[in-house]
Amino acid sequence: MRRYALRLGVSLLVFAAAAAAAPVKTESVQFKSGDETISGYLAAPETPGRHAALVVIHEWWGLNDWVKEQTEKFAGLGYVALAVDLYRGKVASDPETAHELMRGMPQDRAVRDLKAAFDYLATRPDVKPAKIGSMAPCPRTWQPLEKSMLRCSATSAGWIKASRPTESTPSKPP
Repeated sequence: MRRYALRLGVSLLVFAAAAAAAPVKTESVQFKSGDETISGYLAAPETPGRHAALVVIHEWWGLNDWVKEQTEKFAGLGYVALAVDLYRGKVASDPETAHELMRGMPQDRAVRDLKAAFDYLATRPDVKPAKIGSMAPCPRTWQPLEKSMLRCSATSAGWIKASRPTESTPSKPP
């Protein structure tokens, strides 16, 4: 009985936290990466002021609806979150295609795109430039990119790594 009550209590807390998430605004954005203009999915809290920010690095499937939902969840927790479209609009629906997309993406271009996303966020009036980090739902896949990006922006804020955004979502922005 005690275990049931504990589970019920935790479930109610999780439900309350989800219901209490701040309203968010979303939009597709474009920004420069080298000589190219690339796009991303931006989600931001509707609350005024400057917020911590996250560059969200999508899984090998591409910038799909699940990644957009996770980006919105971060915004609901008070972050300005930008999911960068590293595959230029392509999204995989099967592992074979996902593998092809990932292997076909030049790593130097991906690093440049992530740095451009960081720079884009740093110029936004709703972002605290000293509080920008990154989030990759699959760290093993993207670890080399994150390490490269970390070297490019060593003066930035901390970096967040998690196996799944829904399992390791920070409870509040720094």
